[in-house]
Amino acid sequence: MRKYFSLEKTTYYCLFLAVIFLPLKTSFSNLWVIILICISVGSLLTGKRINRVLIQRPILFLGSTVVLFLPFIIGTLYSPYLDKAMLQIGKCIFYLLLPILLLRTDISKIKTLEWATKGLVFGSGISMLYLLSINTYRFIYANLPLLKLLSYDYVGMKFIEPLGSMHPIYLGSYFLLMLTLLWRTTYNLKKGVKIGLTMLVALSLLFLNSRVIFFIGILLLIFSAFKYLSVQKSMIALGIILLFTLFGSFFLKNTYVYNKLVNGTRWELNDNVASTNTSSNITADSRMSRWLVSINLIEQRPIFGYGCGSARLLLNQEYKVRAMRTSLSNKYDSHNQYLGYSIEFGLFGLSFLLIYIGFNLYLSFRIDDFQLTAFIIIIAIICLFENYLIRNMGINFVALFGTIFLINNNKND
Repeated sequence: MRKYFSLEKTTYYCLFLAVIFLPLKTSFSNLWVIILICISVGSLLTGKRINRVLIQRPILFLGSTVVLFLPFIIGTLYSPYLDKAMLQIGKCIFYLLLPILLLRTDISKIKTLEWATKGLVFGSGISMLYLLSINTYRFIYANLPLLKLLSYDYVGMKFIEPLGSMHPIYLGSYFLLMLTLLWRTTYNLKKGVKIGLTMLVALSLLFLNSRVIFFIGILLLIFSAFKYLSVQKSMIALGIILLFTLFGSFFLKNTYVYNKLVNGTRWELNDNVASTNTSSNITADSRMSRWLVSINLIEQRPIFGYGCGSARLLLNQEYKVRAMRTSLSNKYDSHNQYLGYSIEFGLFGLSFLLIYIGFNLYLSFRIDDFQLTAFIIIIAIICLFENYLIRNMGINFVALFGTIFLINNNKND
């Protein structure tokens, strides 16, 4: 019995379940993360030898998600919104607790990454098949022309509606990392299965209709082509990507997907308040308008910010003053994690986020780990357009895989 339910084995099972539920149900992922943390505490209390890598090489601490958590603790000390600050700390506590896995000597770096990869592959596969099946059924039942499949009613938030509170950007980030792990780890799957999953991801990303995920996907594709292929093959691959992009643009030109990608992006990057975007019936405020409000707040307290838990309240006050009714009614945040950190923690707090991203990017290039490179690129770019690190869907993803990659690389180097 102990062969199957030792602390080591149970750790892998919990890790698998915590990851498999990321693209399905975040609250279930939370449950298994909590159990994983409890098992790790139990393992250390049983007298197992503690891995002293962080004591012997404290610079590696800069690559752990604890760095992301520190501004929340410091920012709480001067926050006028203590109740909001404590809620924020509670949401982000996995950044502090999951790195406890780094202290364990009884888990294997290879198996840790392998079980996490299995979880992400299975979870993403189930999620994609479930969403595509429901979407196809809805479309067939509606009896519409084929091109209407890419209309507003079948893409983006409408596509992922069966998953409840999930968001296209978060789901897209899981799928992109899954693809990277699928092709770059030693996870044993037949090539035909990998190609099938890749095509499934490509189709799902189309229906997710997230501009930033499209951009990151193409960027990683180009980067991997130049990294793993010869110069000649890389140029051929680049040409194929460009041809598919041009063909896709021509094919999608009269769809909502194209309208959002082109016209919607142009609208978002201008200071538009109470104007129409992709819909001529609904007025909204662009991301740029919210970024400008955020920058104005930061300029008033640039060094230490306003304290933990303050951003959304302060932004809503400014939205009211500037008659940004849509942003106010939806209680929008800054839609930029760098600005979000700067509002609450100033340039001091922002430096922690930049250290985390910069150190891990440096580490990934130093040890030539494309998986870690892709992970950090995904986070860094999404943070330009979303408050990715303070929502549960992003917290679990970053805390889990940020720790897993650090375990893998600590034991490599």
